[in-house]
Amino acid sequence: MELKREAPTPLYVQLKNSLLMQITSNQLAPHQQLPSERELCEQFGVSRTTVRQAINEMIHEGLVYSRAGKGTFVSEPKINQQLRTLTGFSQDVLERGGTPSSQVLEARLIPATPDLAERLQVTLETELVLGDLGAVRDWSDARDVMRGAVLALGAREPGDYVLASGTGRTVGDLVETALAAAGVEGGAERWVRVDPAFVRPREPVALVGDTRHARAALGWEPEIPFERMIAEMVETDLRELRA
Repeated sequence: MELKREAPTPLYVQLKNSLLMQITSNQLAPHQQLPSERELCEQFGVSRTTVRQAINEMIHEGLVYSRAGKGTFVSEPKINQQLRTLTGFSQDVLERGGTPSSQVLEARLIPATPDLAERLQVTLETELVLGDLGAVRDWSDARDVMRGAVLALGAREPGDYVLASGTGRTVGDLVETALAAAGVEGGAERWVRVDPAFVRPREPVALVGDTRHARAALGWEPEIPFERMIAEMVETDLRELRA
């Protein structure tokens, strides 16, 4: 793509669009190194300032990433979902040509003990039946998220911010933390049965929020630890069950 100097669009934007076309057409594959600044200057007949401005914008938008002393590389393609519809992650992956998969590591039938039944207020025959304990999620406290939303509303310039804990934890982690908060010994391995019918295809990438932009632009960061959040949820549920 030849840059048009007489066009109203700035040269760095034209250069960025040209590189983006190469990425979307797979001429530049994920993790492939971009040409050096000098090579881009010679190829497009622009200054290093123009090249750097284009590359910096692409880094900011997550299209490419830079490694000190090695160069700039193409990022993995983003998965975008329109807010007009709400679909499962597996369906989104299939629509984009991917192949979601899952793996059942273990399935066992374990009856509840009297202690567990009393704490959960269930009969002794009731089981704790779940799906994939290895599924990774980013659990965030609503208070942290709303505090970030308030900061975003007060920002000088509008922007898109990801508000999350930024840490991936498995369903098994959540179960272990909840059982510990309820004072139940033995953990998920003892008390939980994995039902294959509840196991959904495993996501090819971990669903963990990237909060770097929110931290840098808003000065925001999550304050409520995962363990405290789960403990408060468990205490609320137990209190309601006892009422």
